[in-house]
Amino acid sequence: MDSDTVLRLLIVENSRNEAQAYIKALRNAGIAVRPQVAEDDEDVAEWLARQPFDMVLTVDALEQTPLAKIIGLVRAGDPQLPVVVVTDAFDAPHVLAALRQGANSVVSKESPEQLQLIVARETANLEHRRELAIARSTLVETERRCQALLGSSRDAIAYVHEGMHIYANPSYLELFGFVGFDELEGMPLMDMVTPDDHVRLKEFLRQYSRGEITQEQLEVTGLHPDGSQFKAAMFFAPANYDGEPCTQITIRDETDDLELQQKLQTLSRQDSTTGLLNRIGFLESVNQGLEQASAGTHYLLYLMIDDFKAVKEQVGIGATDGVLQAFADLLREHAAAEDLLARFSDQAFALLFQAPDVEAGAQRGEQLRAAIAGHLFEVDDHALSMTCSLGLSPAEPGDEAHAVVAQADLACEAAQAEGGDRLQRHNPVNYAKATQQRDQVMVEMIKEAGKEGRFRLYYQPIVSLAGNAEENYEVFLRMFDDQGEVVSPAQFLPAAEQSGQIGDIERWVIANVIHILAKRHKGGRKTRLFINLAESTLADLALVEWLGTQLQQSGLDSSALVFEILEDAVSNHIGDARQFCEALKKLGCGIAIDHFGSTANSFNYLSHIPADYLKLDRSFASAMDGKGGGLERLKEVALRAHELDKKVIAEFVEDARHLSELWQCQIDLIQGYFLQEPSPGMTFDFQGESL
Repeated sequence: MDSDTVLRLLIVENSRNEAQAYIKALRNAGIAVRPQVAEDDEDVAEWLARQPFDMVLTVDALEQTPLAKIIGLVRAGDPQLPVVVVTDAFDAPHVLAALRQGANSVVSKESPEQLQLIVARETANLEHRRELAIARSTLVETERRCQALLGSSRDAIAYVHEGMHIYANPSYLELFGFVGFDELEGMPLMDMVTPDDHVRLKEFLRQYSRGEITQEQLEVTGLHPDGSQFKAAMFFAPANYDGEPCTQITIRDETDDLELQQKLQTLSRQDSTTGLLNRIGFLESVNQGLEQASAGTHYLLYLMIDDFKAVKEQVGIGATDGVLQAFADLLREHAAAEDLLARFSDQAFALLFQAPDVEAGAQRGEQLRAAIAGHLFEVDDHALSMTCSLGLSPAEPGDEAHAVVAQADLACEAAQAEGGDRLQRHNPVNYAKATQQRDQVMVEMIKEAGKEGRFRLYYQPIVSLAGNAEENYEVFLRMFDDQGEVVSPAQFLPAAEQSGQIGDIERWVIANVIHILAKRHKGGRKTRLFINLAESTLADLALVEWLGTQLQQSGLDSSALVFEILEDAVSNHIGDARQFCEALKKLGCGIAIDHFGSTANSFNYLSHIPADYLKLDRSFASAMDGKGGGLERLKEVALRAHELDKKVIAEFVEDARHLSELWQCQIDLIQGYFLQEPSPGMTFDFQGESL
């Protein structure tokens, strides 16, 4: 129907006055009708072809047109359309005659109340018939789709009735070596498992069919066609097949699961650009190798491509991956089968190999250096030569991989400092001095940067996926050396935290942020800024007191500040974190937990920390390609966060590929290079940007 209250009614009647009487009677009963009147069979055919109706109300004695013809025209157009016959002679012969000709109901022209009741009943019946037709159609389509899914499923699925197979999908047939279902039909499920499991499986099926157990899984030993055995997990679920109740059984070969897990583990330890081990995989493998190594037989080479910035400028960003792949291929050519080779960072590689002594290890490194220097790398339309600096460190049994790599890295830095294209051996005395000196140099550099004004604030927009035009930015701190080059935050921030300088740096950041925000708010720009705090700051309640004074003096609304705390920091200092965050909330500031979801206990922290925002861990961005159920995990986290009245921010959004999925998962805000990289100004157009 057009709506729940309008009845589209075709009235077949010679008299317009009589037709109006029917209409009035129905409307008096509260039945809204949209009537059309047909005076003969031609009118009936024309109206039925012109528009749909919900009911036909016809007299049984139309001039020159028998009732059977009227009903025939109606049934030809819509067999389900109810026909109600109005008669002057409401007796048994006339009523039976009308019903035999196909009428749904017969009413007396002299009883408007009977007409009202019959029309209401037939209208309800029509609705039920239409709903049933839709349900049947939906069921047919659902069964068709289920059959298609069963047929394409990689899981082995069968339907069993009273212990006998009545259906099996291709994966099930393949698992047990059957060409078609006709070979399996009627075969007992018992034949799929080893005899040792027969009694246990039979008892399980008996209890499951009676509803005596709620367990849905049974571990068994399956039988392959060649007689070989495999560990399998059987999952049981009630089902219907061809209208008969049965049990659906899904069998998963746990051997396949183990192989899949091994593949996933391999991918997680592999560099996607070069196919070599990545940093994590290399460090794990080195630790394992050193546990089994004999003394003085292993050495680690740390290789850094010289002046890689110039290489990128020569070939362009698009061909950079090709350069790294070609470099990795050359390293593979010079690596032995037992060597460990990895891409350790952007342009740094690492090689663990065996050698009888340090001289042989150095000779191996020199051979590799010379091979790289003498090689012409051809990438796309470019032909280029490259050199590298190498650091060599012994790797003794019991050494930690991190320590060995750090030694080789420092030796590599020394080689680069001498002009590159050379190998430098690890010197324990020089290493200790250099490490100490490097830390001290960084501490002094931080002091000088503060005095000379070489700290800068950069900003990256955080944008609503719901079209909200709020201005949100995350604040990034940048430090420049005396040559105007950017010093990596990964270098100076750890040194600042270790030396105790981080407190002064954070106060500098906050004071400048408050000053900038106060000016923007006075100018009508209600910007909100997210500020990162160090782990050690959680014990510094004096900072909160100082912050309160700064806010009071500036007149800035405290809700314009959101302080970000790493989930790891919360985990390591839950007591300090709770006290610190509660103090911030009293001031009215916002709180965000960064890298949220990096542990299994992430949501537990929310009972202690009054967070407003959850910035998702980078693993969520990596999982958005649909592998490992990443999208479902993202939906679940967002749903739970919204139930707790938290907003969810997806970081590391590098392109537009996953915007629709993020929106469907009800992610509130996004951040990443897709929008804009951190820059010195707050210039993003939140009003004009369309996602």
